[in-house]
Amino acid sequence: TKTEYLCKVDNPNFLVERSISALAAVPGGTALSTDVTFEPQWLGSSTGTLTVASNTGGEYQFPIRGTCLQPKPQGPIVVKGHSAATIQFKNVFAKAARFHFSVDSAAFSLRSSTDTIRPRKIYYVMVSCEGNHPGGSGVSGGGGSAGGGGGGGGTGGGATSAMQQRGHASSASVPGPAPTGTLTVTCTAESLRDAELPCTEDIRWIYYLRGAP
Repeated sequence: TKTEYLCKVDNPNFLVERSISALAAVPGGTALSTDVTFEPQWLGSSTGTLTVASNTGGEYQFPIRGTCLQPKPQGPIVVKGHSAATIQFKNVFAKAARFHFSVDSAAFSLRSSTDTIRPRKIYYVMVSCEGNHPGGSGVSGGGGSAGGGGGGGGTGGGATSAMQQRGHASSASVPGPAPTGTLTVTCTAESLRDAELPCTEDIRWIYYLRGAP
């Protein structure tokens, strides 16, 4: 008969499936495996214990550890003139948090500058390009998980975050060098404290932008 083992981790930065099943034991034992996902909610090191237990098969404990850094910059994301690109952003935190969105070039604009995103939900950031401008903007950004995550990861290994982007466009009507810029998504330390998350510094996700005809 099969034996079901319940799985749990004592740190919310690690996610594991609820249970795994093992076939009847054979001489020497039966090997099992389960996936542990690191989706950090704060920067720095996280440690925990994975416990796999069954009334008939006994209890097993495994120490686990992950490290979360600021998210790495992504891009460039191409935004076609007089159109918009959609960037898929995820709130990797286990609680709702307020995020701020900004661009550093007048060639690009956002539909919203701030919003509260529900825990572990996808949010779509719309970035529009007003077309090429004589002389271009020549602005690029640096710094800045995942998820995650850290994600991160995201924060992850960065606040772990899962990102995809698409641009749809018509050609720009004004010739000139392609504009460039940076989209920054910020969750401030104050917002994190309001969400009762143990983080003492702002977390930023950086996306390089480039306009196209």
